[in-house]
Amino acid sequence: MKAIFLTEPGDPRAAYEIKDYHQVAEKHVHINMLMAPINPADINVLEGTYPMTPGPGGIIGNEGVGILEDKPSGYVILPNYQGCWSEKILVPSDRIIHIPNTIPLEVAASFSVNPLTALTIIDLFAVPLGGIVAVNAANSMVARVMASIAKARDIQLYGFVRRLELVDELIEAGFTGIFEDSDTSLKESRSIIPKCDLVLNQVGGKSSGRIAKLLKPYGKHVTIGAMSREPLQASNALLIFKQISYHGLWISKWLQTQSQQEIQRKVNELIKIYKEFPWLLPDAEVFAFKDFDTALNMAINGKKKVFLDFE
Repeated sequence: MKAIFLTEPGDPRAAYEIKDYHQVAEKHVHINMLMAPINPADINVLEGTYPMTPGPGGIIGNEGVGILEDKPSGYVILPNYQGCWSEKILVPSDRIIHIPNTIPLEVAASFSVNPLTALTIIDLFAVPLGGIVAVNAANSMVARVMASIAKARDIQLYGFVRRLELVDELIEAGFTGIFEDSDTSLKESRSIIPKCDLVLNQVGGKSSGRIAKLLKPYGKHVTIGAMSREPLQASNALLIFKQISYHGLWISKWLQTQSQQEIQRKVNELIKIYKEFPWLLPDAEVFAFKDFDTALNMAINGKKKVFLDFE
């Protein structure tokens, strides 16, 4: 069987090798992998800039879906597991989470990171039923899942994007309103959006400062990314006079503190939400495992979400 191994981090196009290997371990279960996405975090692993890595000689891939070799009746996923870019893997039985095989394969393959992040933010930071949330980078997978959660929990969800041609698609996904992420649209959005219980920052820089102004007193500002690669902007006035609070969430670290039973419970809730309010995947393309080089180039380009097909 073949897998993709990290060599020496740096240029992501040269930091891996594909080779045959053989795995043996007691008290582990065999999983035949079906599909896995190439996530931004995977590219960061190749670059050597991600804090969780398999290390040189380790198998890459932080998310995917497969079937148990001896019980192929449903899908299994592996939250917080490095090593999914492999035709077959061996993992301890207490690491697997079950999901039904009625879910589309691309959705199942991308169930471990963004959906769990979206639901954890809503639960961990106690957004109430009927609450109000705003998010920048509203076209992201996390934001799209959050839109489905918002439908299920009667939450008003407002989004900010750079490209206004996405408005209709994101309103259909479940957003209450969509605005351009710019200084010029800030006044308009503040006149329309009620004061928020929580704002989610995935961009950093000026965008993080703009959405902070939408918070109500004691509201929560949560950061999970920095797409602009610019520092977070925190407001002295909002901290002093509104006493808002700033938080961060790294889902991989959070999952390390959770039991298999608790993760399965959250996944079951997400499955229930998906069945009633399916989230829309961004524009995506699927590549055969043998075409990994082409798939990686497209993922680095960032135009589409990219999946590897192991079947």
